[in-house]
Amino acid sequence: MGRPAEARRQFETTLQRTPGRPKAIAGIARAAEAMGDMAAARASYTRLIEMWKHADADRPELQAAQRFLRAAGR
Repeated sequence: MGRPAEARRQFETTLQRTPGRPKAIAGIARAAEAMGDMAAARASYTRLIEMWKHADADRPELQAAQRFLRAAGR
């Protein structure tokens, strides 16, 4: 990623245009985590898991969200 603040803004713009895009939410979570904004990362990862609760559990985005939330003590 390299520039998490810029990436986060881009993902947020995507969500404004097309709300509810799981990959944009995952991107926001990753960017927030890279920026040290753990509350925002936790909120985005939680939202992602809720949105994709019926998705394939092997999706890398879901696995990353679950790892983060386990480490954060959800």
